[in-house]
Amino acid sequence: MPNLHLPPEILDYIVDFLHSYPNVLQKCCLVSESWIPRARKHLFAEVKINTEENLEMWKKLFSDPSTSPANFAQSLHVRCPRLVTAADAEVGGWLTGFAHIVRLEVKARDLYLGPLAVSLVPFHGFSRTIKSLHVDSIEVPPSEIFDFVLSSPLLEDLTVAGYKTPADDGDDSDGPPTFVHPSNPPVFTGSLQLFLEEAMKPITSRLLSIPGGIHFRSLTLKWNCREDISSTIALVRECSDTLESLDIGCNLYGASTGTCIPTGNLLLFLGDLGSTSVDLSKVTRLEDVTFRTNSPSPKWAIAALRTITPKHRDLRRISISGTYFSTFIRFGNTPVITEQTIGEWSELDRLLAQLWEAYSTPPRIVCRIPPGREKYARDFMGRLLPETTMGGTVNLFYS
Repeated sequence: MPNLHLPPEILDYIVDFLHSYPNVLQKCCLVSESWIPRARKHLFAEVKINTEENLEMWKKLFSDPSTSPANFAQSLHVRCPRLVTAADAEVGGWLTGFAHIVRLEVKARDLYLGPLAVSLVPFHGFSRTIKSLHVDSIEVPPSEIFDFVLSSPLLEDLTVAGYKTPADDGDDSDGPPTFVHPSNPPVFTGSLQLFLEEAMKPITSRLLSIPGGIHFRSLTLKWNCREDISSTIALVRECSDTLESLDIGCNLYGASTGTCIPTGNLLLFLGDLGSTSVDLSKVTRLEDVTFRTNSPSPKWAIAALRTITPKHRDLRRISISGTYFSTFIRFGNTPVITEQTIGEWSELDRLLAQLWEAYSTPPRIVCRIPPGREKYARDFMGRLLPETTMGGTVNLFYS
């Protein structure tokens, strides 16, 4: 049989077609030496270094960083940053082998190594192509996280999560932070997600201080204290010309925040979130709005929805998700709520119905329930939001 030589572009097409079949790609590496780079492009497109065993295996298989398949990686997930930065120092630039990373995820939660501080400095600038960054930490100060963020000039999408971050020494919480402005700051034209158990201000104040401003198209924010509301207002205002999707999660508990205290099946409403509300009137490109609440009162959502005007021609969906009442749906209890709270839900129901009619925007009610509670969930939410439930969509997520 004659030896057939396929054109390189045909070989590339064949290997690209097999990108979802790693077992086949591994066999492709055995066909010919010329096939190895093509197959590695897909085999190592996503690299996860989650444990010490993962790291040691990688170092053993690819001892020379300059010839390792790290060059093909576009997505890198690191859950043991202390170990990775130690390897980087040992080899002298081990991370620079991952020079074409587009998406980077760093989770600094390897507490089993003891109280040693996690340093993100070795990650600075190791890849100049990063567009999406996810930092999940409980022990890195906000200033160091932000220095890390600023080291990626092409950054578009940013996610910062963590249960607790230590305070910066000398950081002025009442005023804007002071830091050296980079000559080429990130463009920030994608999404911003903040899931912090403490105030968002240490991160948002730095974002708002960037020269040239921020231009996120999507904001996903979680409130855990009152000042998170003002941080959200500032972010929405700054991104008013570009914002298309807004997702706010309200997780305020206790009398100090003025929301509610659960007492058995009795919900005692202690107040609202004050006169401060998110103004959507100037965010005219908005397409999707989601409110997630663990409070029986939707008053803060009502205040925001009231600022929607006829200028919101692109609005396609309004979602009320993760309500506090999901707990009662889950266990089958019938909560006793105050007339004030019932009145607020009735007001929200009327407002959603009006918006639906005016903008042809179907509202969604999202409940997280165990299997077998579907009818109870629909009946329960139907009592709170009869017009919306009847005309909109009730999404039941099982858990």
